[in-house]
Amino acid sequence: MRPRVLVALLAIAALAGCATQPAAPVAPTQAEWDAVTAADYTCTKAETVSASFEAVAAAPQAYADRCVRLRALFASGALYRDAGSLTAARPPGHPHDGMIGVTVKDAKLLAGLASHPQFVTASGRLRACAERARRLQDLADRARAAAKPGDAAVPDAVPDGFCRDGGTALYVTAIDAIPTAMD
Repeated sequence: MRPRVLVALLAIAALAGCATQPAAPVAPTQAEWDAVTAADYTCTKAETVSASFEAVAAAPQAYADRCVRLRALFASGALYRDAGSLTAARPPGHPHDGMIGVTVKDAKLLAGLASHPQFVTASGRLRACAERARRLQDLADRARAAAKPGDAAVPDAVPDGFCRDGGTALYVTAIDAIPTAMD
């Protein structure tokens, strides 16, 4: 009788071990990827609210994922409050304080702008780059964990444009130069 008991106990232990195995990783669906990125360039004039550059730069989290219209100085792929902000010292650890990155889906959107700094009215969806990058990286990690041998390699989710360096970015749907006396 003892051998039967031993076999039964081993069988129960084996089954219990199988029951505690974690579920196989599941790759993210396209809908999960889209939930992070699909709304980037979807702002319409009707849903866009005007905001001062100072208010958005001071509290970007209050405007995150909202459609905003800003009047600002555009230079080197970013928006600044004014010319003095271009050369302002930035505190260590905060390389983007006082600026908002500009990301465009189509480079033609910037074609009409001069190569020198100029004031613009820019509209688009404001994104907190660190949060967006974290969500994309989590999805890439899940995709990598679920990949099977022979599947195409899943790259890290490197944020696009200005968001590569953190900070805040405006995913621009419209940008127009503001004429000055010099134009």
